[in-house]
Order: sequence, then structure tokens, then C-alpha cells
Amino acid sequence: MKFIALIFLSLSLLSCSSTTKTSENSSTFKKISQLKVGASKESDVVSILGQPSQQTVLKNETVWEFHNAENSGQYITIKFKNNSNTVHSILWVLQPNDTIELGDLNKKYSSLDLKASPTVQPNPHSLTQPSNLVDDRLGLSVLYQKTNERIEAIAWFDPTTREPSTQREKETIPYKIDK
Repeated sequence: MKFIALIFLSLSLLSCSSTTKTSENSSTFKKISQLKVGASKESDVVSILGQPSQQTVLKNETVWEFHNAENSGQYITIKFKNNSNTVHSILWVLQPNDTIELGDLNKKYSSLDLKASPTVQPNPHSLTQPSNLVDDRLGLSVLYQKTNERIEAIAWFDPTTREPSTQREKETIPYKIDK
């Protein structure tokens, strides 16, 4: 009987830790989605995400990188045009424990209209190929791995400049999101 109680307690603790990770990842999504391309300032970024791990000044832009504390890898990248302290684009590279799904994006952006762009370069070393899903009207791009139904990265960009999807072909394919 004690053994069964111990198993039940262990399973309860595992489900609690899983819930904590989900809420932390949802928290990251909520923080990032508070930032608005073309409106948020450097001070807004610092108040929401803290100080960047690295800042790089290039010819036409300044890049802020926020690294993942666990593996020091690039996690969030924010670009500013050099003549402004306004956010120009945001890239969030999801980590293996991040749990954002297409349905979460659909809930956040009710008018979301993602279309598959055929420009993602195939990786000859991988059996699965990601899809680049873009909503040019909202300025949102999602790198989505359909095989395991996982979002790998989300980018917010200025829809008037079509960045970062400037290299993609004009023709897009509608993509249905299951709600």
C-alpha cells in the first residue's frame, strides 16, 4: 500500500513540474508578445526582458541578443535601426522545453492568416523539413516542424518592409490551423 502511495505521489509531483514549465514558457511568450515592432522602445525591452546578454552595433542596425541561461545559446534577438531606438524586428528561437503551439498564436492574434512560404531550404541531412508560415499583414513568421507539430521559431517584423521574409517567393500557400 505504501508503494502505491509513493507512486501516486511521484506522479503528482511530475505533473506539477510539467505545469510549471508550461506556465514559464507561456510567460516568455506573454513577455515577448508585449513588445510591438515599430512602437516599443529600448527602455520597454529592458523593462520586459531585462538587459541583453550581448549588443552588437552593425552598419545599419543594433542587435540585442538574450541568451538562454541553461546553454548560453541565442534565445531572443531584437533589432533596432541605428537611427532609432524603436524595435524593428524580434526573433524568438524556441528551446526544446518551450510549449507554444499554433493554437496559442491563433488565440493571441484573432485575425491570424498564416500562409506557407515555399522558401525554406531543404536540409539534406534531415528526414523532416520545416514550413515557413507567414502572415505579412500582421508581420509574423513561424518556422513550424509539421512532422512533430513543433514551432521552432517565431519572428515579428515590420509588415511594410516584409522583413525577414524579403527573400521569399511571392506565391504562398494557405495553411489551415486546427483550433
